[in-house]
Amino acid sequence: MKKHLFISVLLSSLLLSGIAVAVLLIAPLTPDTQFMRVWLPCIVLLLSALIPAAIVSRFSGEIISRRINSIDPKSPESRPTYRELSPLITKMKNQGGRVAARLRELGLKKAELDEAISHMQEGILIVNHRGDILSHNDRALEILGANTERSYRSVLSLPEDQALRELLARALGGTRCESERNADGRFYRMLGSPIKTDAGITGAIILMLDETEKEHREALRREFTANISHELKTPLTSISGFAELIASGMATGDDARHFAEKIHSEASRLITLVGDIIRLSRLDSGEIPYDTEPIDLGEVVRSTASRLERIAQDACVTLSVETEPLTVRGNRGILEEIVYNLTDNAIKYNRPGGSVTVSLHAEHGKPTLRVRDTGIGIPASVQDRIFERFFRADKGRSKAIDGTGLGLSIVKHGAGFHGAEISVDSTEGVGTVITVSFPAAENKA
Repeated sequence: MKKHLFISVLLSSLLLSGIAVAVLLIAPLTPDTQFMRVWLPCIVLLLSALIPAAIVSRFSGEIISRRINSIDPKSPESRPTYRELSPLITKMKNQGGRVAARLRELGLKKAELDEAISHMQEGILIVNHRGDILSHNDRALEILGANTERSYRSVLSLPEDQALRELLARALGGTRCESERNADGRFYRMLGSPIKTDAGITGAIILMLDETEKEHREALRREFTANISHELKTPLTSISGFAELIASGMATGDDARHFAEKIHSEASRLITLVGDIIRLSRLDSGEIPYDTEPIDLGEVVRSTASRLERIAQDACVTLSVETEPLTVRGNRGILEEIVYNLTDNAIKYNRPGGSVTVSLHAEHGKPTLRVRDTGIGIPASVQDRIFERFFRADKGRSKAIDGTGLGLSIVKHGAGFHGAEISVDSTEGVGTVITVSFPAAENKA
């Protein structure tokens, strides 16, 4: 390139110089005018200087341009170049270093963000204004029913979900919004928020919360409210009706006494129900007003079972007790509630001529209470619900049986307070065995 440039400039200079000399030689022979004698030689000399300069500028510009374009931005000093370009190369090197450092910083921040997102229990999905996925975690893909082993670039590549797309459209429109999703027996709440910057709305964040347990608790609360209202209304209605008959004078003598007994019975039922609710509330909230101490559980079993002997006799059920002296650390009142409710249920849901056996033995170093009956049994489909408040497996028979429907729920919470484990083994028409395994006394110190 340098050789071509030199030859071009040389030839152009020689040509123009020849022309200039020719003009200067013939100028005296031409008519005597100022243009021919003065201006023409000046113009020729000027052109003989400018044209070579233009050629030099063009070719040298191409050479410098190619040299600059050949510089590697990532390593500008890797190839030799003109000394005049050294300041430019130094600036490029410094700028490249700053850009690289900034990119490393952004990479670390993104890695930290991705790591934090990946460990979230909630699903999270971040998209730009075009719907391209910028970040997400596996939990979000699981909730949306997507394959966690696959890579997704766009929301449109995810399994079709109309609720999600409507939520995204509203969030990208600048509105904070929420939606619900039910999948595989789970309840999810999806929250959408727009990402706003100085340039406007650049994307959206979708947060997916698993509120199955919360929804379940809310359903239980509604069911509890409905049940407690019914359980309170029934005896109050009876009390009100009987009291009205007595107050009006329509019931006198033996009828009045009979109605008064009914009022007393229903009032006792209300007191028992309220007492059970208070105990259950205290157990549920952890508000236990009594301290724990070493308790002879065998003595608790024997004394509590003796209180139920008359009830068992009236139901034509044989009640037997097998115990050994075993100590647990706990609250005597709550332990009595556990034994009483389990044994009382076993008697109530038995059959005439049936039996109930309450035993306490050490099994694998743990005091184990077991209540076995030969009653009606519990259907397998509802065995996991028998400890729910007011739940009764046989509602038809339960209406004829006295009780609040809170006994087994109290047992469950009482066992939980003592760190005990409960198991149920029941066969319809054969009977039920409920086992409560307590920690060894020294483990509760």
